[in-house]
Amino acid sequence: MTVVDITIQDETAAAVPQPRLPAPAVWSADSVVIREGTIFSFGWCGKPGAKVVKSWVEANYQDGSAETFAVQYGIERADVPLHFPALSNNCGYFVFFAFRDSAAVGAISIFFEFDDGNTAKYLLPMAEALQADPFASGWRDQVAALGRDAKRALAMLMRGQSGAVLDAFNRRKTLLGAKRGDVDALDNAIKQMRPNSVFLIDHALGGGANKFSDGLIQRYLQNKRDVVVWTFMPSLLRFQVSFWRALDGIEKKYHVTWDAHVQILASEKVTDLVFNNSVSFTKPHRVPELLASAKNICSAHVTVYVHDYNVVCPSHFLLDAKGGFCGIPSPEVCRRCLPSINDGFVSLHTSRDIDRWRSLWGAALLRADQIICFSNSTAELLRRAYPALTGDNLSVQPHKVVAPPGKFVRSAKPSRVKVAVVGHISEHKGAGVVAGLAAAARDMGAQLDVVVIGTLMGAAGVGACEQTGSYEQAKLAALLREHNVNVALMPSICPETFSYVTHELIHLEIPLMCFDLGAQAEAVRQYQLGRVVPFTTGRQLVGLLQDFALESAAQ
Repeated sequence: MTVVDITIQDETAAAVPQPRLPAPAVWSADSVVIREGTIFSFGWCGKPGAKVVKSWVEANYQDGSAETFAVQYGIERADVPLHFPALSNNCGYFVFFAFRDSAAVGAISIFFEFDDGNTAKYLLPMAEALQADPFASGWRDQVAALGRDAKRALAMLMRGQSGAVLDAFNRRKTLLGAKRGDVDALDNAIKQMRPNSVFLIDHALGGGANKFSDGLIQRYLQNKRDVVVWTFMPSLLRFQVSFWRALDGIEKKYHVTWDAHVQILASEKVTDLVFNNSVSFTKPHRVPELLASAKNICSAHVTVYVHDYNVVCPSHFLLDAKGGFCGIPSPEVCRRCLPSINDGFVSLHTSRDIDRWRSLWGAALLRADQIICFSNSTAELLRRAYPALTGDNLSVQPHKVVAPPGKFVRSAKPSRVKVAVVGHISEHKGAGVVAGLAAAARDMGAQLDVVVIGTLMGAAGVGACEQTGSYEQAKLAALLREHNVNVALMPSICPETFSYVTHELIHLEIPLMCFDLGAQAEAVRQYQLGRVVPFTTGRQLVGLLQDFALESAAQ
């Protein structure tokens, strides 16, 4: 059974033959947007009684060539089981990549390989996606679009998919609240800016970087400074500018073109330019060019915060083509590695030229007034990539952590070890390590279990071990007690620039193990109940955790 989302597929799409599994599978493309050589799509796929072990997307070009990109699968979708109870709530996916330069795309196929040996192939609907621009037309076109959706919805209602229809209409409604950034509106918003304003560059992907920028915005507003937030919305493939007014706290958003930033900076009202994050920006080379040239447009003080390693490499977690931490090797190694990485975020830098990337970012960092890292290990890696950063504009200022309430209560010598992994664990956070650990323990018959306080993302994580789903920080200590945890593991396979979860677990005083990487190792090495180990997986990691649990219980 194939589910077609009403906001994307046209009336004839349901009749197009799709390759199907011998047993029923369910698929939905909730959104497909293609613009300026980039595609963003999200949805979900599942099959009762089977799990996805691998997922990828293939772009086929009119010249007969093709390229393949990894799909981010295993995203939590709590809404799906409400309509399809037999499916996992970790069946979500998203696709985000840039097409090869000057290549004409013909078709885009998405593949899901299941553990029963079958592989499903679906064609992403492109007819509407190629023209999709919910902000290019007026309200009449939007109403007409809703009318077309209603027509398509009728067929879905006849199939009993009322919940899916409601979800689809809610998605369409969210688009109606945004504004198109026309010249007059933008001019008026800039005129209303007050002197001493802040221009903040940030992504819109959520997570710790956005929490940090939210705090920055509030502090600036409290100091009576207007804030202009420049970001990119991957789900729409559009740049967005938000004007925050300090007088009343009102925020106005507009969708604009890239060049609009020049008009804002040239207003002579911006005195601070703050770079927070730009992962997901299309044509990302323009960001360091903006930072390096900003002082030619205005006299703003430029601050760069280092939340990840995107300033070092388009592979912003420093994972190489084999999926491991690269260690920032010689440029010769980078020149071979970068073109081989099939990650969608990396593809946004279409030239895959590490020398150009380092040249642009090196110039931007050298011209910055202030570069702020959140750990010493980050500063060391940054200097490894840019040895010229020897001045005093680079500093380390760790985040302030709000400690979760409660303390961990250690039990006596355990007969069976329970290992907790905390957070939303994606590939770079160690999803493969956790899935491999749980599988090795089962294969060995080891007296060791794994529980994820949170979610395990990626195809390997679906059904790999016990998962609680999203949790509240205030309940973390209680969850650790409830699941009879003995020790915790930070399984990240890349160097964190800072790790809130690591510091929260240290505050709770739970025995904590991590690999010898980044800010997490920097913190755990100074922790009395911590253990830093060389990177390892599977059976060897099972043994290390068992020994660690016994030694911790004896302390």
